[in-house]
Parts: sequence; C-alpha cells; structure tokens
Amino acid sequence: MGPRCLIIVCVVLLLAGCGGERRRPQTLDDFGNALTYFYQHPSQNEFSLICNEEPYHRREMAKASADEVVPVFVAVGERKYGYVIAKADDDPHLHGPFTAANVDDYLLSDENASPGQNDALWVAFFTSGDERYLDVLYRRATSVTTVIGPDGKPEVGPDGKPALVIDLTQTTAAWSYKANCRQHPAVLAHLRKQHGHEEFAKECEAWAAGKD
Repeated sequence: MGPRCLIIVCVVLLLAGCGGERRRPQTLDDFGNALTYFYQHPSQNEFSLICNEEPYHRREMAKASADEVVPVFVAVGERKYGYVIAKADDDPHLHGPFTAANVDDYLLSDENASPGQNDALWVAFFTSGDERYLDVLYRRATSVTTVIGPDGKPEVGPDGKPALVIDLTQTTAAWSYKANCRQHPAVLAHLRKQHGHEEFAKECEAWAAGKD
C-alpha cells in the first residue's frame, strides 16, 4: 500500500495484548508486516503475540490516529477464527467500541466513510482475507464525482479530462487499492475475478506490473 494508507496501515497494524508466549518487541515496521500478512498464516498463537506487543507501539499508533486498528484486528480475529484473549492480558485498548458481533456493521457501512475507515477495512482484510472488505474499498475507489460548473456542465481539467471533486476517502481508497494489488497477490486475484474488464482495474494491473 502507500503513503498515508501504507504508513497508517503499517502503523495501523499495531495490535494489542493477548495471552500466549512472549517475544521481544519488534520494530514498528516488522510489527506492521506481521499484521499485514496475518491472513496468510493465521493462528491463535500469532494473534496472541501480536496483541501482546500493542503496549510497545501504543504511542506511535496514537500519533498516527490509528486508534481503530487494534480493536478491528481483535474483533475480526474473534469473529473469523474464534480467537480469544487471555483473561490476564485483556485490556480496554484491545476492544474499543467493537465486538465480534458488531465490527462488520461498522466496516461494511458507508455512513462513516473516511480515510481512517479505509485503513480499518485493510486491517480487517489483512486479518481475515475476507473479500467483502475489498469490495467496499473498490466501490469507494471508483466512486468519483465530476465538478459541475456554474453553467451546469461538467468542468474539464488541464489534461482535457473531466475535473473531479477532491474526495480523500475516494483517493486514499484508490491509491491503497493499487498499491496492495502490487504487494498482495490475493488482492490482485480478486480484482481480476470481479472487475478485470473495468478501467480502474486496468490501472491497478499497471501498478502491479510496476508501470505506474
């Protein structure tokens, strides 16, 4: 993924304390990578290890406005796999407002659509591999609005193409989707299966091939 999204979903992939063996705290980048690829080899033990590292990265997460990352990771992990947090290691920071029962009500709704919620959707996908989260991100990435001029007609930009309304939710979804098509074969495979003939899908293919 990329700039804001990559940074946040890397920083946003910093999760909190569950039970299980302990390991030395990883660097922020290593911790982010552990979260980003969790869906490829999920296990209760890795879930617990990631959770146990959250206190070491809590300050950085707060600075990155990544407060939803830990609760989303934990709630989706509980919903998808039935993973549990050891009672001795439980902490309010691990849950936030989410539970296994309500996390998808938040993630799959556009009522709170924002760049931050886009990050949460990536965290949910990286936790579970659930393609529904990709579908929401794709829909946002392709939901562009044309600027309408005073005469009621669409305005044209310097490149001769329709001028588009700047929407950070849309632009971060588009950028992160392209970046993750390059980084994650599973994202690219889903794109090809569901949207292969569409213009945005072709742009993603180009990014994946390093032709951006």
